[in-house]
Amino acid sequence: MNSTKICNMIDKIMLVAFYLLAVGVTFSTALTEISTISIIILMFIKRILTKDYNLPGGALSYVLLGFVIWNLLSFYNTSYLYESFRGFLKVFKYMLLFMATIDYFNSRLRIKRYMLYLISVSFFIALDGIVQYLLGVDLIRHRVIDPLDYLHRVSASFVHSNDFGAYLIVTLTIFLSLFFSSTRKFKGRILLLVAILPVSWCFLKTQSRGAWLSFIVAILCLFSIKSKKIFITILILLAASPFFLPDNIKQRFSDFSTITTQGTAWERVKLWQGTARMVKAHPILGFGVNTYTKNFPEYKPENYPDAKYTHNSYLHMAGEIGVVGVGIFIAFLLLLVISALTVIKKLQRGIHRDLYLGLLAGVIGFLCHCFVDTHLYSVTLAVFLFLCLGLIVAFKKVINEETA
Repeated sequence: MNSTKICNMIDKIMLVAFYLLAVGVTFSTALTEISTISIIILMFIKRILTKDYNLPGGALSYVLLGFVIWNLLSFYNTSYLYESFRGFLKVFKYMLLFMATIDYFNSRLRIKRYMLYLISVSFFIALDGIVQYLLGVDLIRHRVIDPLDYLHRVSASFVHSNDFGAYLIVTLTIFLSLFFSSTRKFKGRILLLVAILPVSWCFLKTQSRGAWLSFIVAILCLFSIKSKKIFITILILLAASPFFLPDNIKQRFSDFSTITTQGTAWERVKLWQGTARMVKAHPILGFGVNTYTKNFPEYKPENYPDAKYTHNSYLHMAGEIGVVGVGIFIAFLLLLVISALTVIKKLQRGIHRDLYLGLLAGVIGFLCHCFVDTHLYSVTLAVFLFLCLGLIVAFKKVINEETA
């Protein structure tokens, strides 16, 4: 069997692995890990066979490699070598998945089919969320709604409702980008509406304030490019929202008034204060990747009794690998978004532009949510993010090659 046939076979296996990954990130760490590692191994085999040793993604991949190297340098300060080694392997894995995604999705058709599949998965997860709300338990992982939770928050197959909300920011934004397309026909809009309604309902029922606010950022980014009229309409609705929002949503945001006394807002402030002390102690290299929970108890405020994740992924990262490390990561994200925006002018109106804009805006919303939660330290959500980032760069690469 020659190398061409082997590469074709590898492509087919990778396709299955990518499709399993899109499902795995919604409910299973094990399936997510198996799919990710399979994709990475297959990429290496294919590149050895084709003798292609360039980094997919060009300059962006080199910046991300710099971030990975800085994670390795943080070992200098670690007191928990085994934990840091495990953390480094995770970061290294995310980088390789990012590159493998760029490498595999080398045509518009592949990207389109996969993204439509990706949002279709979210529709079925939303149905699971509705079942969970009605019966008190979801069908996939048998996750139970806390009977003591007066908010009755929906998480579907995700560990927490905030995680579910972060995931839906991306998929719901893509759905809306497709729905509000100038090229969409009436029947297509009806089908999309059938999918959007349960996804939107679940998004509201996550009761995640951070996800709601981040979604607003996402749709503002989307329609600032897609439709100036809808963008202005959203701004007007936001300005008028205090007068017509349902009381339960108003109540969720009024809880911010307890920021100095109790509640999750107060808890986040305490966590951020403690982490800021950690950053101050080791501002350059941090305490070592994957050692936050080991070191935080020594720096937490005296009146805060617990030791949890920071609920700010970037501050958490700064505590582990220093401000330089988080700076490299943010630079990578900014360069990716800026380079992606340059492609928009090259795309004609249609499904590819709708998918591209929806994904880009949704990822920006997801990254905003990371300011108030720990999604970059959730295996499934971190993999989901780097998969989406890889798709954005792959799309850009395909368009640039077509117009070269």
